[in-house]
Amino acid sequence: MTTTHETKGTREFPLALYPGIGRLALDLVNGSEAASKLIARPDWKAIGRDRRPSRDRAALAEALTVSNRTWGNDVSDPIGRWASGEAVAVIAGQQAGLGGGPLYTLAKIGSLLAACRRLQQGGVPAVPFFWIATEDHDFAEVSNLLFQTDSAARLLRSSRNPAVREPVGALPIPEDVRRQLADLVGEDQDWLKPGVCFGDSFAMLLARVLGKREVVLVDSLLPELRRCGAEILGSLAKSLVETGEALHARSRAVEAAGYRPQVEPGPDGYYSLLYSIEPNGERLPIVARSGAFAIGSRKHSASELEKRLASAPETISTGALARPLLQDFVFEPALFIGGPAEVAYYAQATVLHEMFDVTPPAIALRGHVLVAPAKRMRALDRFGVGMPELFGPLEAAVNRHEEELVKKVRETAGSGRESLDEIIRELSALALGGDPGLDRAMKRSGRRIDYHFRTMASRAERAIARRDEERWAALSRLQQILYPGGQPQDRVAGWLGWWLAYGDELVDRLVEAAEPDSATFRVVAI
Repeated sequence: MTTTHETKGTREFPLALYPGIGRLALDLVNGSEAASKLIARPDWKAIGRDRRPSRDRAALAEALTVSNRTWGNDVSDPIGRWASGEAVAVIAGQQAGLGGGPLYTLAKIGSLLAACRRLQQGGVPAVPFFWIATEDHDFAEVSNLLFQTDSAARLLRSSRNPAVREPVGALPIPEDVRRQLADLVGEDQDWLKPGVCFGDSFAMLLARVLGKREVVLVDSLLPELRRCGAEILGSLAKSLVETGEALHARSRAVEAAGYRPQVEPGPDGYYSLLYSIEPNGERLPIVARSGAFAIGSRKHSASELEKRLASAPETISTGALARPLLQDFVFEPALFIGGPAEVAYYAQATVLHEMFDVTPPAIALRGHVLVAPAKRMRALDRFGVGMPELFGPLEAAVNRHEEELVKKVRETAGSGRESLDEIIRELSALALGGDPGLDRAMKRSGRRIDYHFRTMASRAERAIARRDEERWAALSRLQQILYPGGQPQDRVAGWLGWWLAYGDELVDRLVEAAEPDSATFRVVAI
């Protein structure tokens, strides 16, 4: 067993055991010197102590208050504290996914709340902001949901495929996938009414689930937010060539430190920093070309783009590396909390902060939290299997208890292969020179026979693992929950099914377990 800590039904494991964790993020929380040169770990005693508003926040505060009220989220008090400079912002974000998106949505929000508590205990009042990335155009990602419960998992998927790359937040949830979800949760859900868009549905559901936890929800395409950021967007637009060169240099520095840059330039060698949201809804990259700008096949002068930023900044969208710059210019957060990819963005993006004199926040990795029913988790102790073993072939974990049988199978298969190899060598020697193609044919036959031996041995090992039907069923079900389809649960499975089953208890436990800037991950047994 590799459990290092257990309390209140929560088990804790080294983050290095979490499948597919980004190396930069892992090195950061483990205090690697190479990682810390790219991204400084949070100094919790210093965060927010020197943060003061550098511009008037009143108009944005009013717009945020109104938009949150439309979603049923009354957060006027925390917004007021932030707007007046009485409290600092702590920010995280996520795409507006169907049914609240994957489990790590709640892990990010739990990390936000944990960070705010920690800062407040240190004498720094903090307000949590959750940036809803409504401008993203990955329709396939937001329109799918693995609806997971203790008894089953069902993949909900829309058959629709938009003709153009539109920002998904404003798109209505397709009726086919809305009906699939309504069949599971009921039709009487405001956040799932016919015609509701992804952004509003996501925000209304979060507002309902979070209750009085006072998390400020932010629509990234909120017009007032874009107007507040028009200055920095304009400065970025005027410097797309220079910023591209700076990003190339920064990416080389990331590579020199031993890491792969999270964002690569496009085939033309340019980084997509700004996008235009066209009248038909399509989101097209804005590319600097010979003193002008290209949007699709059309050219625009610098003055035309400047006028558009002044009159309709909400039609200008940011790419992955420019989004932190806009966010940090507008909200001036003391702390940003993100997943491994989002943390890695900052390893590149901070060069933009330097260019435009925008103070970056401290950066913390989100807490990593999985969830499973307590009765399922007991299978680990009952059958002597370590939880991380579920992140691999289940036969290997189960057959640790059948070592003698497995050893016998492998020895028998190996002996059989050796005997056949010997026979093939003897036949080849007897016929040597009689048929020039015989040797090649014998070798091909030998490879096929070897393959079949290995296949039979693998099947025998799987059969051994399944002999104890109760053990196999219990561990297999737990693996399907925590590692569905060979992916960590929090990345691919939704939290909605668990919330419908456990309600506020689930949210309370996840918020309690989500620890930012941690070198461990946790499994909540609920």
